[in-house]
Amino acid sequence: MNYSSKVLDKRKHEKFLSFTSDISDISKPLKNLGIEYFKHLRLYRDFSFIAVANDASWLQYFLDEAYYGLMPPPGQASIFLLGSDNLLWGSATGYSFHVALRDNFNIDNGVAVVKSNKTYVDIYVFASTTYNYMINQFYLNNIDLLERFIQFYNEQGSLIISQCVPDFVDQDLIKVPDLYDKETRDLNTLPSINSQQRDKFIASCQSSPQWSHLSSPNGAT
Repeated sequence: MNYSSKVLDKRKHEKFLSFTSDISDISKPLKNLGIEYFKHLRLYRDFSFIAVANDASWLQYFLDEAYYGLMPPPGQASIFLLGSDNLLWGSATGYSFHVALRDNFNIDNGVAVVKSNKTYVDIYVFASTTYNYMINQFYLNNIDLLERFIQFYNEQGSLIISQCVPDFVDQDLIKVPDLYDKETRDLNTLPSINSQQRDKFIASCQSSPQWSHLSSPNGAT
């Protein structure tokens, strides 16, 4: 079912989409780890949200189908009571959105890193391709690298986020699906990467993209 008719302001979604190229530039270091896709979803307590991603088709589908409405607001469901947690997701769950990502965009095998704040929840979504099953094990054994990227993204993307005007989730759409698979395997048995690969990734998260085409909140560039 398409809920796009309930979206309050498509112009805000166009703004989200306009930053796809910038998010793609910031997320380039992830490709060194086999992570092809990145999305940042911020959900506020007043049922508003912002969303940006490094892939326009993925983000457009997410917005058009109102799948953000399936993510309950802080305090309303268990995902927002986790504080900080790492949640695996993928088409194996059978959840329709994840299956659609696999079938339509070859996006699958992901992890969501949840960070709870007083007024909002940040969900940083990482994903690979349909047949890259081993990436799930990689996430769990190298979560520190994802945390390092999130820090890098928050630094480099702060101006982008400041220019996104939140849109509102229709409260009638809010549900609590079982989207994620809590992983309990022994992390010591999972593969990692060598020190040279880790150092290369960390170094790549230290360069500063240039946002000369963006205006800062006070009007400076």
